Amino acid sequence: MGTPPIRLHDTYYHDNFLYVLAHVERLYASFLTPFETGFLSDFRALSISAQCLYIRMANRKGRFFRPSKLIYAEIKDTATTWQELHKNGFISSPAINDEWDALDLVRLFTVGELKEVLKSVGVEAKQAKREELVLLLFETFTLPKMRDRLLELEEVVEMGKLEQLEMIRLFFFGHPWGDMSQFVIRDIGNARFETYDEELFKPQFRSYDEVSQLFDLHQQYRALKKAMLVEDETLIDEAVGALTYVPENLSPVAESIVKKFIMRTGKWYEQNKLLERAAITYSRHSLPESRERLVRVLIGLGKKEEAKEVLQRIAAEPETHSEWLFASDQLVKLSGTKQVLTTTRVMKEAPELMVPKPDGSLNIEEHVLITLREQGFEGAHTENYIWRSLFGLVFWEELYSQERALIHQPLQRVPLDLQDRRYLKSRYQAFEHFLSVFESKQQLQEKVYVTMQAKENIVNPWVGWHPDLAAHLEALFRHLSLEQLKEISLEMARNPLENGTGLPDLFVWNSDDYHFWEVKSPTDHLSAHQVFWINFMKEHGVKVEVLRIVYN
Repeated sequence: MGTPPIRLHDTYYHDNFLYVLAHVERLYASFLTPFETGFLSDFRALSISAQCLYIRMANRKGRFFRPSKLIYAEIKDTATTWQELHKNGFISSPAINDEWDALDLVRLFTVGELKEVLKSVGVEAKQAKREELVLLLFETFTLPKMRDRLLELEEVVEMGKLEQLEMIRLFFFGHPWGDMSQFVIRDIGNARFETYDEELFKPQFRSYDEVSQLFDLHQQYRALKKAMLVEDETLIDEAVGALTYVPENLSPVAESIVKKFIMRTGKWYEQNKLLERAAITYSRHSLPESRERLVRVLIGLGKKEEAKEVLQRIAAEPETHSEWLFASDQLVKLSGTKQVLTTTRVMKEAPELMVPKPDGSLNIEEHVLITLREQGFEGAHTENYIWRSLFGLVFWEELYSQERALIHQPLQRVPLDLQDRRYLKSRYQAFEHFLSVFESKQQLQEKVYVTMQAKENIVNPWVGWHPDLAAHLEALFRHLSLEQLKEISLEMARNPLENGTGLPDLFVWNSDDYHFWEVKSPTDHLSAHQVFWINFMKEHGVKVEVLRIVYN
């Protein structure tokens, strides 16, 4: 019999929310403003029932709610509870300021109810689907009239104090899209998290300005997404204009928002043949992805010298394997020298293997494994997982030590300093020092197995808890040298989040030999990460090749 499911008590979500509030107060008491502290005191002044109902809304999507749909066993007198929330500013009557607000309100009502509203003014729409009904509503009513007509069907409330709530979430999760479901996943046993000392959590943010900047960036990105939904060029230009200055030393989360902002906007300009604007947008920050797109746009504009300058900057300090290969190949192309691109050369030099054409029941890697097993090899489609798992198990203490890692809350999966380019060099040096202690392969292997037993099934984004992980690692230790294992692990340690992709698809072995294969079907191409890892492994004596597949 399996383990019985864990049942949570009725107000488990209330306990978790109170933990979030206390955690934020403890870490950031020195620079919380009246905007946040006012929310905390107002919330705590509510009755337990009102607190629970507000949290129930906060854990759902949207900001408009129909009270009749929110019925919970633990909240007994809902009518009085709604009144208390309204009196204290935690809910209000819905405000419809633009079409987006109207759409959010319309989503609460069924197709039948929308038809009823239209029928009340003589508009028949018996066969219309939801999308058509929404268009008819906008054509038939002004926004205030639409609001009033919908509220005549049933009461709707708007959740209040949303900006304060978003700031509290931002302080706790460290990013604007955190949600409380992570607590539930942990509490019902669907995921095990590393255990931390509450007293050793470190603040993610160093100042209120840093949090405020992140909050503003998120709001600007929301405005951009709305503008793009309606493809309004003026609104898009305004959203881009709001991003007037992007500092270089952004926090990892702020950088991820800026990256989305720049890439989304730049690609929209490219698609609409507005290449000058695309170039200006991509040049706003030195993110690897934006530098590559900037080069391509400059070439498209005929500005090859400017493109060369950007490529030379990338070649001098590439931040990723992709950048390294892109800069190398593009500089060759722009020089006019007749030279085969790296990816093309590697593919041409690769050996071929003939296999049956996949019929959908097996993927190409599984077909190749069948063929290699017939030749006497054991093997698995390990791809990134075996190397990432080795990395995560070897360096587990280094990754999650609260003395060294930036861990700021108990649900954190990745230490923040590993997401921040400013800390990667010092972290690499610590990884390098840690690995130097192991003088034999047996020592390293014992370390990995002890960690596997102690940390089994705990969430670690580098470790894939595959049923055959131990067997795959045993084969890896048997066939590779200590130095090879160390060098590959250390290369991943230079940028643990970026460098854990592009590793070979297949690992095959027998009692005497082994091989890593990057499998490429007739229509597949090599990525920059794959080329890098193939070259790197070969330089360190690892048996690795691309395997070009030919269908028989």
